[in-house]
Amino acid sequence: METTTSNESRLEKSLSEGYEFKMGKYISAGFDVFKKEPWLLMGFLVVYAVIAMVTSSIISVLSAVVSVPLGVGFFIFANKVTTGRNAQFGDFFGGFKFFIPLLLNYLVIALFALLVFSPGIIYFLVSVDFFSEIANGGNQIEIMTKLMGLLITLPAVIVLFFVSMLVWIYIAVSFILSQQLIVFNGLDFWNSIKTSMKLVSKKWFSFFGFLIVLGLINILGMLCLFFGLLVTVPATFCAIYAAFEDIAGTSVSVVDSELSSTILDA
Repeated sequence: METTTSNESRLEKSLSEGYEFKMGKYISAGFDVFKKEPWLLMGFLVVYAVIAMVTSSIISVLSAVVSVPLGVGFFIFANKVTTGRNAQFGDFFGGFKFFIPLLLNYLVIALFALLVFSPGIIYFLVSVDFFSEIANGGNQIEIMTKLMGLLITLPAVIVLFFVSMLVWIYIAVSFILSQQLIVFNGLDFWNSIKTSMKLVSKKWFSFFGFLIVLGLINILGMLCLFFGLLVTVPATFCAIYAAFEDIAGTSVSVVDSELSSTILDA
């Protein structure tokens, strides 16, 4: 209970007073977690990739839905390793215990993306209709009229696209902590999004730079004949967890593997 109160105070303090962003510490902590359990982390990444490929070959939406709780599994595993508890392979699937709020979180974020890019989507659909009409030998006057309309609006659409990209980058970075707030702090899907935006807004450029550095680390992993990704992907997930734990704490303990069956059977 004392730990819970302490971690709740850390989240409240970060929201009210701000916090120091320690990028180097978070990246180092991510690789430290990896060094402690490299085989389990690499093994799960392979399983994660296989599941993502299989589900995407069936239904692409299913792949996205399954990938969310699977991705959260890295955070849960990192939490158990960091807190010195017995981390097991089954912990990677702990995100499914939070499936509904994580799914709602994902749907809200997807809706934001749809709204942000809606001008480009509409322009694309109109363009597809235009080229379809050409292929079907439509009325020449109507085709020329639509072509002129597309050419006139193209500059505005290009500008809107870049504006949409900037808005989406801001939103995507702002939501980076929302899933962990659901799992570790017991927030619902909507409050997790709002709280994540409030936290990240205090150090938005620090988070943006952090994610760029993590992306570069994974690019380096990709250059090592892709085998480097087996190291860099789990380590960068763990680095994001380290940032979250330092900034927000974990006031709701993740259910241990030994207890999960008891809860499910209850």
